Amino acid sequence: MITLEIKQQITAKMQDLFATGDITQAAFAKKVQIDKAYISQIKNGNYEIGKVAIADSYFQTLLNHLEIDLPEEVTSKARHFDNDNGDAINMVLELCLRDRQVVLIDSDISGAGKTYHLKRAAKHPKVLYVKTTKETNTPALLADILQLLGVSKDNLPKSNHEKIKLFREKMPQGWVLIIDELELVKKKSDVYSTLKDLADESEGKFGLILAGFNMIKDLQKKYDANRNIYSQLYSRCRAKVKLYKIREQDLVRIFSPYTKKLNGDVIQWTLQHIHDYRQLSIYFNEILAINDEVSTAPERRVALSTLISHYIN
Repeated sequence: MITLEIKQQITAKMQDLFATGDITQAAFAKKVQIDKAYISQIKNGNYEIGKVAIADSYFQTLLNHLEIDLPEEVTSKARHFDNDNGDAINMVLELCLRDRQVVLIDSDISGAGKTYHLKRAAKHPKVLYVKTTKETNTPALLADILQLLGVSKDNLPKSNHEKIKLFREKMPQGWVLIIDELELVKKKSDVYSTLKDLADESEGKFGLILAGFNMIKDLQKKYDANRNIYSQLYSRCRAKVKLYKIREQDLVRIFSPYTKKLNGDVIQWTLQHIHDYRQLSIYFNEILAINDEVSTAPERRVALSTLISHYIN
């Protein structure tokens, strides 16, 4: 359940976002694939449409896009799934470990499972994982990487040049470095310059995975605008892997161990209303219950809309 407190937190974050003028309500509604009327209501602190409560799934989508951490009462129900996106990341990891390549991993939707699967990949003994934030700059990024390599904070070099030199000495051959959430620093050209330097250092020595939201499009745009700066980084990404939103084949794979048959109408409703794996993790048990009810004998069958309103508010 999405509590009133969580809804109010979403409202406050939306009001702050629109106050910056960086994005309009209409553009935001299109980005998150939620009707403008719902966005307007939620932004104004109204959580009903025509006296009908706005479904939790809309708030879940907004939690994802607004980068609000899910509270314990929400995450306690969450689960993770093996899917095609996870398979793709596992293949990328094998490629980087074997051939020491530079690979770009991109997702144009929130909740595609990118960070979960990358963190799972980071459990490999030869993998280092770094996650950037909006505050990350070149010194902070290099410091995070060096500390993962065992360099204490007190022994970090002062200049970026010396940090990269120390990284060259410390990074073991045949390992893989993952840098995630790069969309948060896409406006910082100095960070991209550092990524190019790391890509230079990686050749034949270690694998490098660069991951983020809309990264393929963003790097292509930067490459087209200034090839002198971005050509080397762009060309070094030998593989560019796109992660996908939930597809029918993913639902069949995820639910198959729990039910003999996934009803076609339930599949279509889920694809239409559950937009990412975080939402699916929250409503997994409810969708499974709805599917079991729909699949009962005809004389006991209840309309899908009735079941949905019963299980999912």
